[in-house]
Amino acid sequence: MVAGSGDTLRFVKQPQIYASVAALAVAGVFVLSACGEKNEQVNSVVDQVKSTATEAIGGGTASCSEGLMTTAVKAWAKAQGDGQQASLPGGSDSFKCADGWAVAFPNVGSGQNEVTVTAVFEAEGPIWVPQDRSKVCGKNSPVPKSLYQDACQTN
Repeated sequence: MVAGSGDTLRFVKQPQIYASVAALAVAGVFVLSACGEKNEQVNSVVDQVKSTATEAIGGGTASCSEGLMTTAVKAWAKAQGDGQQASLPGGSDSFKCADGWAVAFPNVGSGQNEVTVTAVFEAEGPIWVPQDRSKVCGKNSPVPKSLYQDACQTN
């Protein structure tokens, strides 16, 4: 679920609600199946439920676009709580995505104090959610191998 006002978006995980809705929908599908509905219709509904549940709970459906990554970086900077602004330099070299994960290299600070840092995100439905590198970059990391070095072994 996304809650917020104006430019501020806040992602709130509520997997119990999504799981309950998915379970009820699947149960309804089985009832329809038992009542003699056509298998094609049942399969279509099952596919829709699976798709909706995956998007609601997470699963890497966020687009790997400069626009979404810019939005994610701005939200990440605001969540840091130190009042610093972050900007994503233009071009595809400033972020990478794979398998529902992304790493971005935003610039933080200004003038002589500007530095490039590393931010890691995981897709939650259509949104990139910032992740704590100290938690996702350890042993048995969920970060894809293709992103691991950039996400976990840089500044």
